[in-house]
Amino acid sequence: MLTNDDPNLRLLAIADLVHDNPGDELERALDAYTTMIMSDRDDAGAHLARGTARARKADHDGAIVDLTRVLELKECHVAYNNRGVCHYYGKRYDQAHSDICACFVIEPRAAVACCNLGWVHEARGETRKAISCYRTALALDPSQQAARDNLKLLGATPDRQPDALWA
Repeated sequence: MLTNDDPNLRLLAIADLVHDNPGDELERALDAYTTMIMSDRDDAGAHLARGTARARKADHDGAIVDLTRVLELKECHVAYNNRGVCHYYGKRYDQAHSDICACFVIEPRAAVACCNLGWVHEARGETRKAISCYRTALALDPSQQAARDNLKLLGATPDRQPDALWA
C-alpha cells in the first residue's frame, strides 16, 4: 500500500497496477476497483484504475465514463490522455485531440501523449503534424518505441529537431 501523501502519485501508481494485471487478473482488478468505487464514489484513483482497465478490455465507452469522473474530481493528465485514446478508438478524433491537448496543459512533457496525438493526426490525414508529434515524443523520451515505429511507417526519421506542436 502506498504511504506517499501525494494524490497524483497515488493515481499514477493505481493506474500502473492495471497494466500489470493480464487476463483473469484484469477481471479481478476490475471487480476490486468497482468495490472501491461502491464504498467511495469520489475515489479518483479507483475511477482512474477502473477506466484504464476498461480501456485495456476495449470497453472504451465504459472507460470514458470513469475517466470523466476522475476529471470531475481533479485535474489529471493521465485521465485526459487515456480518455483521448478511448475517443480515438471510437473514431471521435476531434474529442481525442481535445482531450490529449488538455493533457499537455497539466503535463507539457508527456511523451506518451505526444505519440497518441500523432495517432490522432494520422487518422485525420495530417501526416506532417503526426510526424512532428512522434519526433517530439522521441525528443522528450528516446525510449518511445511506438513513436519510432510510427515514424518509420511514415517514411520519416527521428533525427530532426521537434517541430513546435503548440505554436
